[in-house]
Amino acid sequence: MPKAGLGQVSKSFSGATKAKQTHEEVHQLESEVERLKQEIETLREQGKEDTEAQLTELRQQLSQGGVVDVPLDQIERNPDQPRQTFSEESIAGMALSLKLEGQQEPIILIARPEGGFFIFDGERRWRGAQRNDWETIQSVIIPEPEELHRRVLLANLHREELNALDIAEAVIQEIQRVHEFEPATIQKTLNTAVKRLERKKMVSQVTAIVIAPPDEQKAVLEGLELSETEHAIFSTLLGLQLNPSSVNANIFPMLSIQDDLKQSIREQGLGGLHALALNRITASKLDVTNATARKRRAKLLKEVLDNKLSVAQVRKHVKTALTDKSQSAVSESKKAIATITNNLQRLPNLLDDLNPDELAELKNLVDLLADQVSARLPENN
Repeated sequence: MPKAGLGQVSKSFSGATKAKQTHEEVHQLESEVERLKQEIETLREQGKEDTEAQLTELRQQLSQGGVVDVPLDQIERNPDQPRQTFSEESIAGMALSLKLEGQQEPIILIARPEGGFFIFDGERRWRGAQRNDWETIQSVIIPEPEELHRRVLLANLHREELNALDIAEAVIQEIQRVHEFEPATIQKTLNTAVKRLERKKMVSQVTAIVIAPPDEQKAVLEGLELSETEHAIFSTLLGLQLNPSSVNANIFPMLSIQDDLKQSIREQGLGGLHALALNRITASKLDVTNATARKRRAKLLKEVLDNKLSVAQVRKHVKTALTDKSQSAVSESKKAIATITNNLQRLPNLLDDLNPDELAELKNLVDLLADQVSARLPENN
């Protein structure tokens, strides 16, 4: 059998051990390992050249494939873990579940060359075990895969509990890792390309290939007249089964929201679309200070969380807040005009008490004001 066949075995084993990545449960690992052992023996019986090194590597992987108890103090969180948000409620719930029901499935660890382990999958269970003062946790150990960040990202990306902010930061990091583009370049390039495809009514072509095979994705992208940078970004997103148009509209905007809203996403479970709506409550839109804007966001944020408001309800509240500001501004303008008008109407009664210099100064001021008003009248525009 040629090397390609062995590569397929290695790929299959990767799928068996990285259970979350291929949407298989860890409890299926033993049967997969047994199947692979038989496949390896078949390859050996064929006696093909250049297979011994790969077979040895697979054997080493299989020897680590069982469930073992690993001391918690030998485990570290993966620094490239896409999921950064672990709420207090979530950890407390996991700790209670582990305490009452025990550990239902092992976590998956990556063996570090220098010793110890990184978490590939199961950080919440690891944190819960720490909270329960466990000394060990049941684990499946796998060697460190190539493209670790991409594999962990794929393992976590489409879970419901991975929020849009975590996704945005992880996807940006993945594109940077592969292509070394700056975050601002990634966002600007994607936005420009999506807008152009929207004008040409070609976005649907990209949407149709989100879950298509790589060859089909490549063929469609080649026909979209993308720049080299655009093609690289689109290709990476599609490789992660992400729709570039959706990423542009709903994911990457998360990177620009206010810090207090990011904190609420991470610590209070605020939804991404809720955060984007609340992000419109800014100092510039309200014509107030940053501190005042933050207080108003905090007040509305509390209402959103306490009452579990829908995205539509949040948008309505934000629109009301911005409309009230506009109406308030109009009201203030009317008050100012009324005050000025009142003072001007009283002015003739004061002229007799002014000396020539004061009259000349007043005339210059009135002439200047008249010129500015005239310049803004519609017939002069």
